[in-house]
Amino acid sequence: MSEHREAEMNRNQRSLVNMCFEEGLYSNGIAVLARLRSPDYAPSSYHIQQLLYISLYPSPLGRENSYLPETPASPSKDKRLKELFAFSAEDVIAAQNLLFSFANTNNPTGILRALPAYPSDKPGPLPESEDLNSLFAKEAYENFSDCQSCWKILAEWFIPRVMQRAQQKGKDKIVHQRDSDELDEVELSLVSDKAWPILDWLLTLFERDEQRMEEDGLPRHSPLFLKQLPAGPNGKVVRWESDGPIGVLFYALQKDERGKMLGVRLMSILVNLASTTHIDFHTFVTATFARLSADNVDDFLNNLSNLPSTMPVLRFKIAILNKLLGSRVFTSTDSPRPQARARPRPIRRGGGGKDEKPSKEATGQSSSSIVANPLLPAFPEIHRAMESSSHHFSDSDLSPSRIKADLWLAYGQYQHQLQSEGKDKEWLAFLRDENWTQFLKNSLPSTGINNDYREVLNTFLISWKASL
Repeated sequence: MSEHREAEMNRNQRSLVNMCFEEGLYSNGIAVLARLRSPDYAPSSYHIQQLLYISLYPSPLGRENSYLPETPASPSKDKRLKELFAFSAEDVIAAQNLLFSFANTNNPTGILRALPAYPSDKPGPLPESEDLNSLFAKEAYENFSDCQSCWKILAEWFIPRVMQRAQQKGKDKIVHQRDSDELDEVELSLVSDKAWPILDWLLTLFERDEQRMEEDGLPRHSPLFLKQLPAGPNGKVVRWESDGPIGVLFYALQKDERGKMLGVRLMSILVNLASTTHIDFHTFVTATFARLSADNVDDFLNNLSNLPSTMPVLRFKIAILNKLLGSRVFTSTDSPRPQARARPRPIRRGGGGKDEKPSKEATGQSSSSIVANPLLPAFPEIHRAMESSSHHFSDSDLSPSRIKADLWLAYGQYQHQLQSEGKDKEWLAFLRDENWTQFLKNSLPSTGINNDYREVLNTFLISWKASL
């Protein structure tokens, strides 16, 4: 189903919120904005930025800033400045809760207009708008307009602390904490402690966008997520940056259970997008594989196993597990479809204006036209991989048997879900001959957990054979 058309909140509605924020009455302003929330009216992009600013504003390091090189403008102005940017814990929680409320009420497209997206333009001068009259509003706008993607806003100290006003060449200037040397001793992370709820919020919006595509009869994927990925020089291959979504994914998987859950959700969105022709599947697999190491590969596979066994996930599992066993040869009787990189139209950051989703008829998209058909290992290649006695990270505690069992299960489930004409003929012959008992004994010798692996795989093989 297409997105519900939304008008933006009108001038009078926005002014009620702006007046509260201008006076530093953040809880009051957030409460007013919450009462104005409606599925028929999109929140102003400026207000979304301001809610994010409050949510992400950093806590003090625990000591006074030791390096303020400018000449203070006025003690009274400094005091007022600190009061204006003193967000209480209640303000932060209220801002985060309202962001999630908007995510559940309003269209993801309208909400994400507040954030940067590719292709990004260089930030221009501060726009003339009554919504940007206050210092707080200007600070929020300038922070979010001066970055390239939503991944940047998650980073430690993306929002700098406002320290004081200072005189510079006869003019007032705001001094921020990142203008000083105070952060030299601080190790900055891809996701700050305050940014985990915002990552959760972003994933919620992308998942709603995926659901919308699925309801429109298209493969489950998020065009809004695609706009957060930079294209390479030829415009057809994504440039997977170290601090982009794959970097955030691996950072999240190292964290506590909440971080791991967010990482799994992000992995699902990435895998779904990689199963369309919008990005190249094998480039994505290679970029993901490059982030694996002896320290994280076991944890990565554990979290990968938490994804549902959909066709996109099974394709990704097969490609990753096959590479882990040292195989790099992909063969297929099918010719791959071109992996064209269809770039979405640019998003204007900031203020108003509708950004309606084009219809399938207008874009020429259909379910079959954007489904990727990546080359995957044929059955003989899987058969050879199962004979491997080691894997790419032999210095880790990861057992080759575990990889082989996961690969065999993923390949069998993938073949089982294919239409009859798409199934690998050599795989079908293997099932019909029922000669897998000895093969499993040779591939998974009778030691410890291998007996359990063989028992599980044998059960699935009997079921797959019965369904032929």
